[in-house]
Formats: sequence, C-alpha cells, structure tokens
Amino acid sequence: MRRDGTLEKILYLNLDKIYHFIQYLILTLLVCFSIKKDFKKDDFFNLKFVLLFILIISVLDEIHQVFISYRSCSMFDFFADLLGVFMLYVYLKLKRRGFNVN
Repeated sequence: MRRDGTLEKILYLNLDKIYHFIQYLILTLLVCFSIKKDFKKDDFFNLKFVLLFILIISVLDEIHQVFISYRSCSMFDFFADLLGVFMLYVYLKLKRRGFNVN
C-alpha cells in the first residue's frame, strides 16, 4: 500500500463535511431558541425566517473564504451546511406534527 496521503485526504474531507453539518445544525438550533419568544404568534414564519437567515450566513461564510489565502470556497461545504439546516428543519416539522422522533 502506497503512503501518498490519499487516505488521510479522504478522511479529512469527510470529517470536514461532518463538521460543517454539525456546526450548522447547532447554529440553526441556537438561532431557533434565541428568537422563539419573539415570534410566538407565527411559528411557521419563525422557522422560515431562521432558515433564510442561516442560509445567508452559510453563503457569506463560503464567499469570504475566497479572500483568505489558506482557505477555499467549496460548494460541498455549502451543501453540508444546507444538509445540517435541512435535517433540523425536518426534525422540528415532525416534532410539531406530533411524531415521536426520539
């Protein structure tokens, strides 16, 4: 087996996407909890507002990496971010409808 670092690169790339997924899932959850009381009347608007806000942050995060020399903009990172946001959205929608998601 060659020791050219291919396996390490693959593992790093996969861990990077998992980190993006987890970070944006947690960020979305924290933003949801922080504005929960502000939009008590319309939870559906609240959730859409949070998703739009997080998606804008995700896009800006990837764009700003173009200007940093040791970082790079990646659509795969953006998709991992979106997946984290989407998974929390699905979880919250199922929980709201009364499904036992535990």
